[in-house]
Amino acid sequence: MAEIDVERRGPTIWPWIIGLVVLAVVIWLVAEILGEEPPVVSERVEQVGGPAPPRTADDPVRLVST
Repeated sequence: MAEIDVERRGPTIWPWIIGLVVLAVVIWLVAEILGEEPPVVSERVEQVGGPAPPRTADDPVRLVST
């Protein structure tokens, strides 16, 4: 009977790489599901009272409290 030399190879890196990719995808999905929605910001700007008159060097600075 013939003898067959079988050498055991060391562990490969592929299972670790695939496991890390799967773990990253799971973490990303959980973050997407549990994350808060960003607030909706309106791009519309309303101008109240019309345009401001042009200022000159002689105009005093006015502080307006609301």
